[in-house]
Amino acid sequence: LIIAQFNDFEKGAVDYPEMIYDGAFSDGVNNREVKGLSGEEIDETVAVERFNEIFSEYGKLEPVVMGMTENSEIICYNVVSMTEGGEIYAQISKVGGKLVMFNAYRGCGEVKLSEEECIGKAGEFLEKLGYKDMKCVWNYASGGTEHLNFAYAENGVVMYPDLVKLNVCMETGVITGLDADNYYINHTDSHIKNVTPFDKIPEFLDKFFH
Repeated sequence: LIIAQFNDFEKGAVDYPEMIYDGAFSDGVNNREVKGLSGEEIDETVAVERFNEIFSEYGKLEPVVMGMTENSEIICYNVVSMTEGGEIYAQISKVGGKLVMFNAYRGCGEVKLSEEECIGKAGEFLEKLGYKDMKCVWNYASGGTEHLNFAYAENGVVMYPDLVKLNVCMETGVITGLDADNYYINHTDSHIKNVTPFDKIPEFLDKFFH
């Protein structure tokens, strides 16, 4: 069962509706260069420590490293833990010790949170992980779960390839899934300058021609 769960990670940790997963934000081709990971390589002990830091609010943790995922662009430690609320499966990158993917199995029943509140919860979680300048570019509620796409934005320009997918339980606000594979493969410090944001183009053209 555990091996099957981590095999599923390689197909995408966040279960999205077909229209978004195979659309403009799809995974693309394999064998891509990983641009967004740097730093020292970590060992299993550090991977477990990182897991405990990230999921400290998910209840009592007993993480165990169940091998590695090496047949993908990002080499990761596979870490699993039982909690009072269910199982957590996560992948921590060997380079830099980043959370690349995870699923936390939680039952979501009654919808108590709005879409806006779920977007806020997802944004807070990304900030905790160290992401900066992330913007929600798509969201969809289904079966008590809010599915969201966040992308990196710089000077008003959204970098859609730098995408993080998340699931939020609409009953508790707990983040139940994340897939940052595309973000870490594509993200660079582009330092875009002097770019006119899309919503400012009419104003720019008016000034230019008058």
